[in-house]
Amino acid sequence: MVTDSRQAMNSGTTMTPTYCRLCEPYCGLLAEKDAAGELVRLHPNRDHPVSRGFACNKGVSFHYANKDPRRLALSPAPRERQA
Repeated sequence: MVTDSRQAMNSGTTMTPTYCRLCEPYCGLLAEKDAAGELVRLHPNRDHPVSRGFACNKGVSFHYANKDPRRLALSPAPRERQA
């Protein structure tokens, strides 16, 4: 498990601070992204002033929702010609 920015850079990934929006505490997270910018994993952020490294399983596992094949893929819909 990558726990800090230096380890992330050595493994070819980057860590971006963010927060969980699923419930009221807004726990601090670190988003681990690969070289292509795709989300790989979410980690609790120990430097977050409120959550101090705590994040529930819902927040840490939410990266799976981003890659779920049942997820609605939003893209611009083509306009229909009006008569």
